[in-house]
Amino acid sequence: MKRSGDLLRDMGIFVKLVETQSFTEAGRSLGLPKSTVSRRIDALEESLGVRLVLRNNRGLAVTETGMAYYQRARRVLGLAEDALQAVVGEERLRGTLRMTAPRGVGSLIVADVLYDFMRLHPGVSAELMLTDRRVDMTEGRFDLAVRIGLETQAPPGFEATPLSPTWILLCASPAYVARHGLPEKPADMARHQAVVVRFLGGTRWRLRGPAGVVEVDVAGRLSVDDVIMAERAARAGLGIAPIVAALAAPCVRAGRLVHVLPEHSFEVRSVYALYPPGALRPPKTRRLIEHMVTHLRAAFAERIGPLSPLSAPVPPVEHPVPLSAPVPPAEHPVPPPGASAVLSTN
Repeated sequence: MKRSGDLLRDMGIFVKLVETQSFTEAGRSLGLPKSTVSRRIDALEESLGVRLVLRNNRGLAVTETGMAYYQRARRVLGLAEDALQAVVGEERLRGTLRMTAPRGVGSLIVADVLYDFMRLHPGVSAELMLTDRRVDMTEGRFDLAVRIGLETQAPPGFEATPLSPTWILLCASPAYVARHGLPEKPADMARHQAVVVRFLGGTRWRLRGPAGVVEVDVAGRLSVDDVIMAERAARAGLGIAPIVAALAAPCVRAGRLVHVLPEHSFEVRSVYALYPPGALRPPKTRRLIEHMVTHLRAAFAERIGPLSPLSAPVPPVEHPVPLSAPVPPAEHPVPPPGASAVLSTN
């Protein structure tokens, strides 16, 4: 049987092999020759008496036993790292964070917050995947996911922490407004072109305003599945588009977009972090969550403007929010009447 130090070393090599799906890439990540990675995996399989990976001309495949071992190996390595950090201090956080976030918010805000965290912790590296798909956390081997929803939604076996409320603004280009005018009420959208964003209700918009929630059917020549594409389509004059406020506000301030129906907004959404429970959560993930709670909401507020309801400071989260806990409401859940002033240049 291997000594514990050798076992942990080979366990780490195996975990990296599964995550990269390549002997060459695993070796590059670990600073080892490909031949050493292959030799250590052979030694690990011999020590365990089982086959963990199958090699063929097309690459490698992890066996069912190998995947079961991978899940437990990650837990063991996480506990070992936790024990190490308790001794050497959190200022020496290290390891690779695998993270996913929606494309729009991810490229606008989340990426910068992650980069700031990496500057504070030089021993931490990261892999960031931007996608609007709800990826499987376990299958994708992600340490943390940033998601947006009407409420925090953590699947069984995961925990969630709210990071910031956000909302969607309706915007159009000055040229579009000059040609078609402005709708005065949601029902007026029947005579306007809309940029349809498929994950924001598609052709049926649910808007909250002074009189409550109203649903309107919209139509348009363009349908997209990305908020950045929606913003570009609006600036191109293709219609009135729902755009995340953090992207829309700078464009309104610069005069590139006009805030339409300022007393109405899509229902408030929560930006939240999703991650494994404590036993599977290494210190670097915990510290990143704390960093994001503090800085991501501030980043939203900065982009939207100094008078934003998001500008109030947020205290650090000491403990994960229970799965059933509601998202803390924003001070002003929807832009109040006359909210276009929030986006003014004053």
